[in-house]
Amino acid sequence: MTATAPRGSTIPIPTAGDEQRPANRAEQILVHHVLDDLVEALTDRAGGDHPFPWSPEQNVRVGVLGVTIVTPPPAASTGSGPSAGGDGGDDSAGAAPTVTAAPVENRGVIGLDFVVNGTPATVDLTVDVDYAIYHQLLPAFAEVSAEAARRAAATAGNRRRRPTVPLNPTWRRDQRHVTVTLSVPVTGDEHTVTSGELAGGCPLAIDAATAVDDHYAGPAALRKLTNNQTLPVTAATGTEAAFHQAVAARRDASWSPIAPLPSLTVSTLPTVDGNTAVSVSITNALRLATRDLQDLSLYDTRMSVTVNAPALLPRQLGFANDDCRYATLATVRGRGRGCAARAGGAPNVIFAETLPIHTQYHAGSAEPIDISFGNLAGNWAATLPALGSEMRAFHRGWDFSAARNAEERRQLDDLRNQFEAEVKRFELGLDLLRADVNLARAFVLANTAFAGSRGPSARWRLFQLVFIVSELAALAGRENPTDPVLRGELDAVDVLWFPTGGGKTEAYLGLIAVALFYDRLRGKERGTSAWLLFPLRMLSVQQLSRVNEILHHAEAARATENIQGDPFTLGYFVGAGNTPNRLAYPDAHGWWPGLIEFAGKSEPERDAKRLVGTCPACGQMNSIGLNCDLADQRLLHICRACGHTLPIHASDDEVTRYQSSVIVSTVDKICAFSRNGQLTAINRGPRMKCPQHGWYTHKGCIAKDCSTDPATHTTPIGFKDPTPALWVQDELHLVREELGVFAAHYHTLLAELARGAGNEPSKIIAATATIEQFEDQLSQVYGRRPRVFPTGGGTLERSFYTTLTDDVRRIYLGVLPAGSGTVKVDLAGVVTAHIIEHIHRLTDDPAPLLATMAADGLTLTTADAQSMLFNYELALAYVNSKAHGVAILDDLNRLSERLISSGTDRVKSEYLTGETSLGELAAIIAAIQDSTITTSRPDRIRGMVGTSVVSHGVDLDRLNFEIIAGMPPSYAQYIQATARAGRSHVGLVVDIFDRANRRETSMYQSFFTTHAALERMVEPVPVNRFASRAVERTLPGIVCALLWDETRNASWGTVEDIGTTRRFRTWWNARAANFLPQLTERITRAYRCPVADPAMTADEQRLVDDALRRWDQIERPRVQQWQSDYLTDLFTSPAMTSLRDVDPPVEFRGGNRAEQIISRLYA
Repeated sequence: MTATAPRGSTIPIPTAGDEQRPANRAEQILVHHVLDDLVEALTDRAGGDHPFPWSPEQNVRVGVLGVTIVTPPPAASTGSGPSAGGDGGDDSAGAAPTVTAAPVENRGVIGLDFVVNGTPATVDLTVDVDYAIYHQLLPAFAEVSAEAARRAAATAGNRRRRPTVPLNPTWRRDQRHVTVTLSVPVTGDEHTVTSGELAGGCPLAIDAATAVDDHYAGPAALRKLTNNQTLPVTAATGTEAAFHQAVAARRDASWSPIAPLPSLTVSTLPTVDGNTAVSVSITNALRLATRDLQDLSLYDTRMSVTVNAPALLPRQLGFANDDCRYATLATVRGRGRGCAARAGGAPNVIFAETLPIHTQYHAGSAEPIDISFGNLAGNWAATLPALGSEMRAFHRGWDFSAARNAEERRQLDDLRNQFEAEVKRFELGLDLLRADVNLARAFVLANTAFAGSRGPSARWRLFQLVFIVSELAALAGRENPTDPVLRGELDAVDVLWFPTGGGKTEAYLGLIAVALFYDRLRGKERGTSAWLLFPLRMLSVQQLSRVNEILHHAEAARATENIQGDPFTLGYFVGAGNTPNRLAYPDAHGWWPGLIEFAGKSEPERDAKRLVGTCPACGQMNSIGLNCDLADQRLLHICRACGHTLPIHASDDEVTRYQSSVIVSTVDKICAFSRNGQLTAINRGPRMKCPQHGWYTHKGCIAKDCSTDPATHTTPIGFKDPTPALWVQDELHLVREELGVFAAHYHTLLAELARGAGNEPSKIIAATATIEQFEDQLSQVYGRRPRVFPTGGGTLERSFYTTLTDDVRRIYLGVLPAGSGTVKVDLAGVVTAHIIEHIHRLTDDPAPLLATMAADGLTLTTADAQSMLFNYELALAYVNSKAHGVAILDDLNRLSERLISSGTDRVKSEYLTGETSLGELAAIIAAIQDSTITTSRPDRIRGMVGTSVVSHGVDLDRLNFEIIAGMPPSYAQYIQATARAGRSHVGLVVDIFDRANRRETSMYQSFFTTHAALERMVEPVPVNRFASRAVERTLPGIVCALLWDETRNASWGTVEDIGTTRRFRTWWNARAANFLPQLTERITRAYRCPVADPAMTADEQRLVDDALRRWDQIERPRVQQWQSDYLTDLFTSPAMTSLRDVDPPVEFRGGNRAEQIISRLYA
């Protein structure tokens, strides 16, 4: 047991891999440079003397074992009854005083739990403990003297004042190391041994006592004084000798220093499987009634355990039971308590790690041949067969090495069979390209469009190309519905499952591009080919730019090839509060003031509401503005640099008036089918076209005050097969709970609307990075056969599509700070500001970073370093509540003020919440994306705080530091949130856990395992299309949508807009007897799955019966009372305006006594 020299906080950088790219290695070193600085800030492992106001309690945040404060119980109460000696009294009645247990403040533990082989007589261990004690030193005389002089001068004119000067301590770290060797008996029950029972006493306690004695034996120790740790200013303004004499004279002779009481506890317990469970714990056993002058906590406590006998027995966690590829990752030596268990170098060693670090490596695309856009556009006929041969070769050489038994072999066989199905679907797509000249031309033009966007040498990732070719059968199925194989593709819903940042968006955009060209080439000259759904508006904002870019280049290719039909256009269908519903009218609940008033605003005011910032025609960033065309009633996105008009329809009525080729919307917008009769054109095409304002469906042009002559309006042509070829649902994992249930009912409605128009159903594609039990979710939401793409390989390191590389993608750091309440938020603010400031200082002087690089053999110039640091100056703090975000934003603002005061640049910060407007979101994203190293640093956004609104769709190359202030509610959300960092460069994610939250503490204690297999931690998505009472909410909207659709029926339709009760009632009374039987049949089909699933037959029939019963007995009679002005309001509850349109929550809480208990538990 010794005092050891402070070792500093250097975090070892893993050895560079043989194939790690130098640029990636440089970024890894930079992140470790920041990480090292951060760990030092959290631990003070470099030691040294720290003057006031520094204190260990506020600065050393990990491995803290505090003193247990025991509040004395209230005085014993004996009651008012007879004494114990009363006649005939019960011996126990009133005799003993009522004793209330003393409240205890639990101050933590560092512990390891593991299993050893068999049930030996004893378990022999060597436990190495490192911890730090902080001692108080007298402050430097010069500092005290200066403060005393200042105070004396401030009170010089007041003879009654006798000023004093505080003796604020300087803190010194005393690093300790103790080795304890002990043998713990194994009995038939739990057996516990503490270090205090060892011969010679507790080595840890003796070491701590020695440390305290040694400190107070020296003259520099600060002891307790008789006058509240102060001196008269006169005693501090003389000589240093006089100062020390005054301190000595004021010592409190009754006070003696005490020592912390570190204690080691080891327990053994036989297990049911014939082995022995062992628990090793370090605590601070010191109990005090009040806090002492000394800081008696143990700081930065760490421990390693060497199991000398018997053998330490690794255990496999359950998440590998059904997938043997995870067996190694699931095998652990133990579990931590108040720490994370880390395997040591030897098989019998386990460490208690208080700052766990996990390095995640990049999975690169395994490309055996040239799959660049340019090569595929010119040479697909040779390239794709070669790729198919590579797939077949991979299938033949399937890796079964992970299998240890027959069951695990079966698991890998199942994977191999799934991959074989992918091979067959790819080969089917290749055959279709050879047989269908239009499909082949569409494929070539799609690659041409991507080549125009990214360059001809840019390439697909392998899974993207295979996905696109594999889905070609679904496009061909619309043109060949009598082919059972091709038509069967429309009955399957495919989920594209790939890690965040892996390229899912480009994969489905590639398929959309093929669909656009194929529709035009097969005769669909206008109308919607694809509809993209996003659960959150934040997603749709940023994805809009990607779609816009591709559509621009697709349109250029279409025009060059002289393909007939309308130009490709993009509709942004989000609605009030985000974009206008009706251009001519102000939105009652949104920002839109009406077209004329908006046109009167200044150019900067209009431009602030734009949806995209970069022009796809000239490439100029931050050049897009908004102009108003009052005559045509259009809201135009115009490039103010080159004059190009972007093909974006930014309002609901423009989307329907111009029949956008691709529609981007939030998932809620599918409710619009019940409220907007113009949407019947999605499946049936529009009815007429106004030469000035575009298409319309009912009686007349929907543009306000249209003055065109109706005789000039034309009937539609070129709307072959109007139903979109594709519905794409991104971020599928968010379609859950109520949103998932309501979406499920509306998706089967969409299938019925397509069928009612005489069309084939759309192909449904879903995409997500986080999913578990996908079969159930896809079946529940879409009612079709579920499939997932791509299939993994026989090992986690290699699939046909990806290979794990030596390049680092992200580094995760876990922090479980001492304390409770808002500690995690306070620390998150400190860490965020610390990282931003550290990068700020390195940018000004990169010499320390260059030295670290040079030590690793990398030579960078100052300009190189500053260019790299530019990509690391933006940090995001992720919070789970808006109040927490405000607190962190305050920390960033204080940092900014401090930097300004020191004569350097401010830190510009932004706060994104669900209340941030769409224009503000787009503007902030554009400001970050458009900034370059030449942009003035004070004008660059360097700090960002966000709630869950940023966890999807914020794809910023320069966002590479992320601080998580408390864990998101699920692992799926955690994966999405942390994926914001490290998309293009090595990222650092700092997880700050809440010690008072059991779930978060458990996540921290399993840090290494969970981060090594994050995808296996994802929970199944809860969604049940058969949920009770869901019909009550969805039936009004579904009936309205079907009624609108029936207005297009040749037998009983009407050109009138039935949105108002007056018009609807007239049509209903005249035609209802004719169409009611069909309406009933359509309600039935709208609630049935398009593809029957025997497992769901009974539940589905109950759902249909409930819907029909409610329609016949409640809703139809209610509608026919005509008690509202609008169709959607005639029901017992109005048709849903949003899939999140649920009843407001009712507060549920315990009584006062329950709240007292909870607050005591988390005190």
